[in-house]
Amino acid sequence: MLKSQSRERGLLILGGGVAGYFLACFAKDLNPSLPVRVIDRSNRKPLSRILVSGNGRCNIFNRALLEDRIPDDPLFAQLRRIWRPGCGQHTMAEFARLFQVPLYSLGDLMYPFSNRSDTVYQAVLKKAEKLGVETIYGDIEEVDCSRHIVSVDTGEEKVVRMASDLIALCLGGSCLNYPQFDWGMFKGLNAEVVPYTPALGPIPVREDLSSLEGYRLRGTLQLCDRGHPVYREEGEVLFRKREISGICAFNCSIRLDPARVSDFSLVLDGTRHDGTQLPPAAAIDLSVPSRVAQLVFMQARARAITPYAALSDLRFSVAGLPTFKNSQVSCGGVSLDSLDRDLQLKGNPGIYCLGEMVDIPLPCGGFNIGMCIVEALLVAEALSRGE
Repeated sequence: MLKSQSRERGLLILGGGVAGYFLACFAKDLNPSLPVRVIDRSNRKPLSRILVSGNGRCNIFNRALLEDRIPDDPLFAQLRRIWRPGCGQHTMAEFARLFQVPLYSLGDLMYPFSNRSDTVYQAVLKKAEKLGVETIYGDIEEVDCSRHIVSVDTGEEKVVRMASDLIALCLGGSCLNYPQFDWGMFKGLNAEVVPYTPALGPIPVREDLSSLEGYRLRGTLQLCDRGHPVYREEGEVLFRKREISGICAFNCSIRLDPARVSDFSLVLDGTRHDGTQLPPAAAIDLSVPSRVAQLVFMQARARAITPYAALSDLRFSVAGLPTFKNSQVSCGGVSLDSLDRDLQLKGNPGIYCLGEMVDIPLPCGGFNIGMCIVEALLVAEALSRGE
C-alpha cells in the first residue's frame, strides 16, 4: 500500500545519528516554527554512535578544534575547506547552552564530566523531544533529490512518501554494524561520490600472531609506505591473531591507500614509552610480556640483530584494510566538490549532506563526532538565514 504526502515546508532529516539529531536540535532551536522530522531505521537505536564513543565515555570534541589549532596533517585537508575561524569555540558554546552537559579535557580530548556516553545521549534525545522534533522509524527505499520526495517503508507493507522543501542527508557510512551503504536509493543526486572504504580499525597483517592474542605492548607505532615513514604515534598496541589493533593502529589505518595496501608496513618500537627509554642492556624477557619477548627473539634471529634492536624495530606487513564491521568510520562519501560552503548540494538546492555522508575522514580523538556537531550547527545556521 502506498500513501502519499504533499510537499510541505520543513526540514526532513534522513538518519538519526550524531549529525542528524544535532542538526534537528540546532535547527529547531534557531527556528521554533520550522517543522523538523528525523527518519531513522526501525532496527537500531538512534544516536548509537554516541553510546560507543570513547569506550562508553564519549570523546565528543577535541581542543584543537576548539582553539582553531587544525593539525598540519594532510588528513585534515578536507576539513580546512569548510572550516571557519572560531567555529569550534562557537559550536561548543552552543552545545553548552542548548544541552547543558558539562565537559572536561584530558589533554586535547574532551569528555562529558560524568565520563558516561549516556549523559550526552539522554541530553540530546530529551532536548529533541522538548523542542518538538518528530522521529519517524522506517527503512528509506528511495530519495528523489530532484523532486525532494522520500519513500519510507514504515512496516506492515506500508510505504509513505514524504516531500519537504529542505532535506538533510545524514545516513552515515558503512562502518560498525551498518549494512553496506546503497547509493542506488538516490535518484537525481547530481553529486560526485567517493566509494566508501573502512578506516579506524584493526590492521590485518601477514604474520601469524596467534600466540600473542590479547597481549598489549606500549611503544611507538610507525606506518611506512614502501619503507618510508609516513606516520607515527605513541600508544598501546593490542595483538590479535592476524591484526594489529589499538588507537595508534586505528590512526595508521585511515592513512592506508586502498589501491595499494601491500606497499605498506608497520614498525613498532617497544623500547620507549611515556617518556622512559629502556636501557640497551635491559633483559628483554623482563621488559615486555613473555609472549612478546618470544616474537622479539624470533625476529632478532631471523634478521641477525640484537634482541634490543629487534624490539626497537618490530616489523609487520600490512595484508589489507580493516573490515567495515570493526571500523569506527568509513572514508568516502559525497565529495566536497559537489557541495557549497554550507554543505548544500550545488546541483540540488535545499538538499544538504553532513556527517559521514561527506568525504571528510578524520583520525581518532573526538574529531569525527566533533565535526558532525560543527557541521550540524553550520547547516542549521544556514537554514535560519534562509540560505
